[in-house]
Amino acid sequence: MKINLPALILVITLLPAISSCASNRSPVETIPLDVAIEAAAENIQSRLDRGVRIALVNFSSPTDAFSEDVLEALSTLLVNAKKFHVIERAELELIRQERRFQLSGEVSDESAQAIGRELGAQVIVSGSLRNLGKSYRFTIKAFNVETAVIEAEHSAEIDPKDGKVIHLLAGAKPVRNTRGSKPPDKVAKPTPGINEDVPESEPAPEEPWPEGLFYDIVKMGLIIKRQSITITRYVRENVTSVHIPASKDGLPVTVIKEKAFENCKQLIGVIIPSSVTTIGNGTFSGCTNLQSVTIPPSVTTIGSQAFSGCTSLQSVTIPPSVTTIGNEAFSGCTNLQSVTISPSVTTIGSQAFYNCKRIVNITIPSSVTAIGAGAFSKCELLTDIDVEIQNNVYTSVDGVLFTKDGRTLVCFPSRKSFEKSSRDDYYPYSSNYFRKQDFKYTVPPLVTTIEAFAFSGGYFDSINIPPSVTTIRLGAFYECNTHSITVDKQNNAYKDEDGVLFTKNGRILVCFPMGKYLAYYYFERIPSSVTTIGESAFAGLSMPVSITIPSSVTTIKSGAFRNCRGLNAVKLSRRTRVAKDAFDEGVEIVRTN
Repeated sequence: MKINLPALILVITLLPAISSCASNRSPVETIPLDVAIEAAAENIQSRLDRGVRIALVNFSSPTDAFSEDVLEALSTLLVNAKKFHVIERAELELIRQERRFQLSGEVSDESAQAIGRELGAQVIVSGSLRNLGKSYRFTIKAFNVETAVIEAEHSAEIDPKDGKVIHLLAGAKPVRNTRGSKPPDKVAKPTPGINEDVPESEPAPEEPWPEGLFYDIVKMGLIIKRQSITITRYVRENVTSVHIPASKDGLPVTVIKEKAFENCKQLIGVIIPSSVTTIGNGTFSGCTNLQSVTIPPSVTTIGSQAFSGCTSLQSVTIPPSVTTIGNEAFSGCTNLQSVTISPSVTTIGSQAFYNCKRIVNITIPSSVTAIGAGAFSKCELLTDIDVEIQNNVYTSVDGVLFTKDGRTLVCFPSRKSFEKSSRDDYYPYSSNYFRKQDFKYTVPPLVTTIEAFAFSGGYFDSINIPPSVTTIRLGAFYECNTHSITVDKQNNAYKDEDGVLFTKNGRILVCFPMGKYLAYYYFERIPSSVTTIGESAFAGLSMPVSITIPSSVTTIKSGAFRNCRGLNAVKLSRRTRVAKDAFDEGVEIVRTN
């Protein structure tokens, strides 16, 4: 059934509580509790309509502590999804008191539906934990209040040796300590039938807190309040390795904040605990000696520029918990040779692996649904981008990355064009000396869009644009070593003049090829029809010390002359509008009448 009106979803229980009888089933793969909760939240997000109202009331388990932790974690994830409205605790408390049920108690189907109707719910989400002997079965279901038809369901086998599970089933409350408070003195005896070989004992002492590692205590949750540790900054010098503890004063370390280890150039190795779920933006950016980092399977997000500029990092494995690799996450990791992207990843951000010079090949798993512009551009040794055949969004044709429908050319691997060359001479007057190519590439006839940075870092004699192309994104040919860009005369959006790319009407100069030897002299010959120099049009070229742009040019777009080596001064008309970042910092702009 499709729900067209915003619904109020009630989290309650339908399944029995944990049985004390051990199961004789064969061993099954188990996962941590937190991973199971995250997967359940994703299942709800994918199957229920935007705008539904969600009320988290109870979860059937042996202890209130376990139920509170599950409800709070699920609530936090659903709030952060920004897709639903999560009902405040105060609105639910009255009904819970009137009906006299506990957070961890069982509620019948009839009672669940009655509570749902009382709250105006159309969908109820129920949850429970069941003892299977050698593992715990964690279940979340969503069913229609009126028809009892199940709309969504998620189950997982929970690891009985997960320290958090043992702690919560022992009756300990979810961690809410303040700085300086002590962890529980003892962990109570495990539930009968599970881990009976684990005796009652003192909890393992916390690892020493590294000197110079600063942190904040962060309050979380709208319904059930709890606290956690966020690492904010590391300032110790002359230390080559850091082992981040999993907790501090009983509070779990869950986040490494943006730029916490930025430019810690002495660091060689970092161990991140399995309690951490987020590696923030720029966390390890500029750690030029960082050779190894352990990303635990608890991490779900690797932030933008998280490891950018880590020039000594040689390999990285993205664990199966990660769903998002942020923009420029590993950009400039020039020694990175091996990257394994797990089948959980759905998003690879813009320029995520930009300028990773030693990566030879990349495999895109079937789970990936979004790849940002320039994600694999300027990877100088990259010969092939492979895509799992089950992927519904992207495909690979002879190692070149396209969208599944073939309409967007996403990335042409840099090394592929270089290896297809059969010549080895040089242009004597090239603005950027490079190995001459006789490889002529024609964009396939189905392509309508060439993505930003698609040919960045490539080596071509020419690139031929077919009639089908209607859109060429910003910087599609940025630092692409090609002698010319030619356009089929039947193309209605673009044209070329002597290998230089223009819009069809001639008003916008889109790209001056990096390998074209006339760059030094071209400004004297810019056609009078040109009124705009487009984004990145001359970017990356070697230039004379000073150039003069004709007065017919009235607009110079962002990055038009970015990274132009040798350029110190530009003369142009007072009427010409210039984007703030059109030229590199330090280039003198001289206005003329």
